[in-house]
Amino acid sequence: MSHATQRAAAEWDRWGADLYFANTGERAHRGRVVEELFAQGTAYLDRIEARFAELGTPVDHRGTALDFGCGVGRALVPMAQRYARAVGVDVAETMLAEARRHLGGRADLRRYDGADIDTCLGDLRFDVLHTTRTIQHIPPDDGMRIMGSLLGRLKPGGVALVQAPMCAPRTLFHRLNAVRERSPLLIRLGHLLAAGHTEFRPTDPVHHWYLYSADTLLPLFQRAGCEVRWAELDPDPRGRVRTTWYLHRRR
Repeated sequence: MSHATQRAAAEWDRWGADLYFANTGERAHRGRVVEELFAQGTAYLDRIEARFAELGTPVDHRGTALDFGCGVGRALVPMAQRYARAVGVDVAETMLAEARRHLGGRADLRRYDGADIDTCLGDLRFDVLHTTRTIQHIPPDDGMRIMGSLLGRLKPGGVALVQAPMCAPRTLFHRLNAVRERSPLLIRLGHLLAAGHTEFRPTDPVHHWYLYSADTLLPLFQRAGCEVRWAELDPDPRGRVRTTWYLHRRR
């Protein structure tokens, strides 16, 4: 397991009773199991599939769907209900254990140890790829390698929803923010200073954000034989732009 992945897994496993808050960032979800999260996941999956249909690339429920960074199973539970086969991959055993409890054997759950994604996936190929709020926690060199492998396993005609935060403008604020994101101590200090303006506490586990660039992502998509059908941009107060790419693998 790489050092960065080992650290990320340890941080996720520290959430304990706040596991659902770690997934949603909503104060009301601290210390409780959020059953309605899975109903939200169903509505979320409906919206994604409707958008792919609008784009002329409807999903095939007879195929295999992969949720990379499945967490507790918000999207994976409804995926397992409608696809012939659903596979969930995550780095944290606590997340997988919770997903396993809700899925009851209806999905293939695998732990990624950060060393080799191809070993984790074996000979798996799939028709649908979903990964959100995951790539942002992986250093770009590793993240690009992982995305290349995942997209390379997408079957011709398949679709992928890939979310990655984009680079912010090169202002002094954003340079200082980039330095902060590299230091757990500075992240905790930021949570302390932002008390009342953030749901996170200084004692919460730390998860690093990494930014990606369209200049590297778009050539990666092209090399994998994928075309961009749609991109949704969601800027945050720190100047980062969470970008969701709707991709289609050419036949």
